[in-house]
Amino acid sequence: MTELVLAARRRVPRLPLFMWVAVAAVLAFSAGALYWNKSRPAESSGHWLTRQGAVAEYRREARSLDLASGWSWPAKLPFVRRGPDGAPMRYEAGFGAGQASIFWFCSWASTAVAPNRSSAARKRAILALPRVHETPLFTRKLLHDPSYYDEMIGKAGAGDTSQLVEYVRANCPAKH
Repeated sequence: MTELVLAARRRVPRLPLFMWVAVAAVLAFSAGALYWNKSRPAESSGHWLTRQGAVAEYRREARSLDLASGWSWPAKLPFVRRGPDGAPMRYEAGFGAGQASIFWFCSWASTAVAPNRSSAARKRAILALPRVHETPLFTRKLLHDPSYYDEMIGKAGAGDTSQLVEYVRANCPAKH
């Protein structure tokens, strides 16, 4: 019996480790390609909107939010009709409302850290920031980690606007 096992072992070609890794990778990707083919597209648990649906959702949310003084809603939104591969773009439900909420927050955050605004205007803006909790970002749980906003708003309320300045620089457009 041991002779059969030894004979079988001798027949298996000895491949270097990197070859076994390459074979395993090809098999894994092939299995994935068979599983995620065009007849079974990857979907999240939400439902999908077209560009027009996302724009309508954004505009609907924008009507319910007051921007900081001197700001206005953008006339044209950057939602695209087609993706880079040419396929129609799909937006998850909540995307438009979430983007409107972020723009609203940017208007107040930018005002709160604007050196050319009066102290009273900056203070009013900081007091407006917690209202972000009433927007879809929080009410529809669109944020992965809402504690980031909480920490930033708390620090700004205590007089430390450094994180708010960083947020504005990284995420907010110039005043509209």
